[in-house]
Amino acid sequence: MKTKRKFIRSLCVMLCVAAVLAWTTSCSTGSVSPEAGEASKAASAGSPGTQSTESGAAAQGTKAAENPGKKSEVAIGVVLLDQRDRFLTYLAQNMKREAQAEPGTSLEIKYSGEDAKLQAEQVEELLAAGVNAIVFIPVNAEQSVKLTKRIQDAGIPAIVLSRAYEGAEEATAYVGSELPPSAESSPDAAGILEMNEIAKLLGGKGNIALIDGGKDEKRAEDIKHVIAQHPGLNLVFEGSAAHDRYQALLLMSDWLTTGKSIDAVVATNDEMAIGAILAARLQGKEKGMRFAGVDGTMQALELMKVGKLDATVFQDAAEQGKQAVKVAVKAAQGLSFTQNTYVPYELVTANQADRYIAKWNH
Repeated sequence: MKTKRKFIRSLCVMLCVAAVLAWTTSCSTGSVSPEAGEASKAASAGSPGTQSTESGAAAQGTKAAENPGKKSEVAIGVVLLDQRDRFLTYLAQNMKREAQAEPGTSLEIKYSGEDAKLQAEQVEELLAAGVNAIVFIPVNAEQSVKLTKRIQDAGIPAIVLSRAYEGAEEATAYVGSELPPSAESSPDAAGILEMNEIAKLLGGKGNIALIDGGKDEKRAEDIKHVIAQHPGLNLVFEGSAAHDRYQALLLMSDWLTTGKSIDAVVATNDEMAIGAILAARLQGKEKGMRFAGVDGTMQALELMKVGKLDATVFQDAAEQGKQAVKVAVKAAQGLSFTQNTYVPYELVTANQADRYIAKWNH
């Protein structure tokens, strides 16, 4: 039985690859692939206004700031997660773009995936290389606290990017769209926005499958909070897929084989939503099913245009990347910087897809 299951899962992955090549190409207008093409468009994407709070100055005595307030060359180390993630592709490209616009600024980017041990090793490599600040997306809450302390103990600023786990407030600065878990979620939090839209589309009734990215994800808690507010909505499945399309495909495939009805799949990023769509399509069960994700990537928007994705939440990779580099440079130089920079989320529905595609094509 286990051997048969492994074979089915392997076959499913192979079919998924074929489906991605054929289906996404057929529903694309030419702006979805390849990944490098997406990134180059993102590099010049427009960005809505950011919300900044708590201006301050670097607490660490940085290597680049022997004379506080005087500009000097700055080397910034960056640790991101999965290099295949479309959102992170955009983010990295725009960090590079901003570094090029900052005189004397160099950038070294590493990718750890969701591997906490590898992420810690990469931080050590960057410290040994003598960088003046480190920007990182933590794998989890424990890692957020641990790496922040390690970087600050080395005497340089620690900038937490994108994921605001508990303890993010201990970092030198935070840049992203999330509020820390201790803060009450605002009405425009990503999980609340996407789940409210799905609840509306379902008329407040139906079975929901939730795919999250892993432990400590506030976005998933926000989704469940909205579900709990609607007596007619039932959370029938919940699982983690590490923000990965193929893991989400396998997870969704397993759920579909149970025969239990699913009216909507709500994922905490677009990659997992796309994986769920592919799984349902491969089994011929996508008809009438609703899907939602977060990030507003180019491919998600293209799928929205052809009616395969019902909602996404735009997370401005361009602005997050730009602001992270700006803050890191200022902190490393001992200049005044913004401690918390929030880049607002934006709900995107089918009739708005073209407008957000234009942001990437700008």
